Amino acid sequence: MIKWPALLKLDGDDELLYLASEQQFIEECADMIVGEGDHVIDCCGQSFAIVSCAAIVSCANSAQDIELRPTGKRYGAEQVCQLIQAHEFAAAQVCVTKIYFPTVEQAVKAMAF
Repeated sequence: MIKWPALLKLDGDDELLYLASEQQFIEECADMIVGEGDHVIDCCGQSFAIVSCAAIVSCANSAQDIELRPTGKRYGAEQVCQLIQAHEFAAAQVCVTKIYFPTVEQAVKAMAF
């Protein structure tokens, strides 16, 4: 079971989207097409695939069309920090070498700001 908050990691892109709740996940997806490589990383480091009837889905249909399934992959704090560094580097907002979090939960929650 997913533990919120979480991050939406888009396949092939360094952008991360902070998700405070499942409701926010559904709202964020309403205006985008989610690819099969996109996934959610919860604050425990668990990865969840975004599953629907089609390989590529528009999440705007309804919450019933989307399921978050555990992939079995677990991210550690260092891996999540690297994702955040890549995200911030792409946004050119902060000095990425100073980004460090001792836990996955702290890293995920930091993306709320």
